[in-house]
Amino acid sequence: MTRRAFSVAVFCRHRGAVLLVFHRRLQKWLPVGGEMEAGETPLEAAKRELFEETGREGSFPRGLGVDGTPPGLLGYEEHLAGSKGLHLNFAFVADVSSRALRGCDEWSEARWATDGEELDCPPNVRQLLRLALAAPSSRRVGRSVAAPPPASGRGGRPPTGRRSSPSRAASRRRTRRRERRRRRPSPRRR
Repeated sequence: MTRRAFSVAVFCRHRGAVLLVFHRRLQKWLPVGGEMEAGETPLEAAKRELFEETGREGSFPRGLGVDGTPPGLLGYEEHLAGSKGLHLNFAFVADVSSRALRGCDEWSEARWATDGEELDCPPNVRQLLRLALAAPSSRRVGRSVAAPPPASGRGGRPPTGRRSSPSRAASRRRTRRRERRRRRPSPRRR
C-alpha cells in the first residue's frame, strides 16, 4: 500500500506575485510547504512551514470558503510526492510584507511568479497559483492571523457587532477605578 501523509502548500503572495521555490529533492518549482506534524491543524502547519522555509510570517485571508474554513485555505488536492508517497494536500495563500527570504536546505532557488508558465511546475501548482493571485488579500500583511473570537462574544454575552476602541476601553477602566476609590473608606488622620 502507498504511504499517505497530510501535507500543506503555502502560496506566499506579495504585490501581485507568488513565491515558488526550486525543490532540491523533486527538482521542480513548487510552493513552500511540507507534511503536517502529529496534532497540528492544516493552518498551524501552513504557518510553521512558511516560517521554517522562508523566515516570513504571513497573513492568511479570511472568507475564502464556507463558515469554519480555515483562513487562507484555497483548496485540497492529492498528488504523488516521489518516495514520500501520496500527499493529501491542503493549499493555502498567505500575504507577506516583504520579498526578503531566509534560505532553506529544501530549496535552491526562489522566484516570484505572476503565472507558472515560465517555470517547470506541475499543472496543479499553476492552477493553485492562479487561484492564489485571484484570492482577496488580507488586511493585516506580515502578521499571522489569530483565531477568531468565540461566537458568543466576550464573557458569554452576545456580540454587539461593535468593537471597542482602545480609548473607549481605557476610559471605562478609569471610570471603574474612580468608582472604587469613592467606595473605599478614607484613611483616618490622627
